[in-house]
Amino acid sequence: MYEGVIQTPNQEIAPKTLEDVTEEFEWDKSELEPGRIVDDINSFYDRNPDLGLPEKENILSSLNLAFGISRKVYEILREDDADGLIPKLSYHNLTHAQLTALWAFKEYLGYCAEEKRTNVDFRFNQREFDLILTTVALHEIDDWWNLTKSEEMTGDDSSDEKNEMNRRMEVAKEKIIEHLKEKGLSKYDFNIAIGLDDFIKTPDQVFSETVKIIRAINSGEEMTDVSFLLDIDKDEKDEEKRKSMYLNSNNPEDLIRRGTAISCSADFMQVINDEYTRLVTVLFPDGTERVINIGAIILALECIDVRPNAAGRLKWVKKEKTAIGNVLKLDWQKIGTSSLFYNKTTWPRIFSTLHYLDQFYGGYEKNKAREKLEEMSSKVEFMEEHDKKLGLVDN
Repeated sequence: MYEGVIQTPNQEIAPKTLEDVTEEFEWDKSELEPGRIVDDINSFYDRNPDLGLPEKENILSSLNLAFGISRKVYEILREDDADGLIPKLSYHNLTHAQLTALWAFKEYLGYCAEEKRTNVDFRFNQREFDLILTTVALHEIDDWWNLTKSEEMTGDDSSDEKNEMNRRMEVAKEKIIEHLKEKGLSKYDFNIAIGLDDFIKTPDQVFSETVKIIRAINSGEEMTDVSFLLDIDKDEKDEEKRKSMYLNSNNPEDLIRRGTAISCSADFMQVINDEYTRLVTVLFPDGTERVINIGAIILALECIDVRPNAAGRLKWVKKEKTAIGNVLKLDWQKIGTSSLFYNKTTWPRIFSTLHYLDQFYGGYEKNKAREKLEEMSSKVEFMEEHDKKLGLVDN
């Protein structure tokens, strides 16, 4: 149970508008400060001198290279265009991707510390470490590519726009391939690992489907229902298979289960970012005034602007009849981080790797994520109680 004080909005200040929250939202970047990362690594190495890890400089280099490829790809795909069809992403942006990579970095090192205590033969797997960091840092690549004000938003299947975004994606792929070669990673492994973080499917579903893909590749089976991000030419298949960690492992299930757990939980750590959890009082366009976490509003606005069907999966929309047919609109009374979403979707994903973070931070009580999760849980309860008092629809 969270024992701190929940920071609630000052009721003497006028409620914010959607324009206000959109203008002021920015992910809290304090975890990304280089000095803070170095301090955390120094503390971790001091507590774990016998793990057989690479030098600290090399560990940090892996993280920085993951940050670097993430930045390159983001800038290629999201560079401003003259027509304004590529909107600014406040939520699924570069900062979110790098924060996710940082959590994966901490979780993997925590896994190493935990494994060493039970397995004296444990050896640090540099390729697995680099692969997870790379794919987690690029886990939003489909959204960076697809999130444009085109077909789903306007009903206009603009071939010019799609051609431009496809051209950009080809440039981005070239940068990714250069990165993989530098790290000695296989295209097969990248294609498999980039799909381990899935917002809709459960980690167990992802695990089962991924194991089937690995078996199919190894048996030479034709996979007509699976598409990969990076093409693998016929003349490079043998070399890429030779480099593959997944395809050559005696126990790929262990690698996939760990990769899935870390990838999913690191992504969902967004819900404990101080900016995501910050409570604000908002006056919505329909006159509804609610106390809500600002991160949920920004996510909803970004979804409805560029991908309304995603907002529909979160049950934040309603259909309205218009002259052109039914249109999805945001339901201002349903937006928010509900207890159902938090307890049934978010918490199970994060819980699966909290013990790794215990090891990274030096114990259960010192795990910063646990306190933040308790704080967010209390805020979810506060928001729902506030809505009930106003007679609003439960989230």
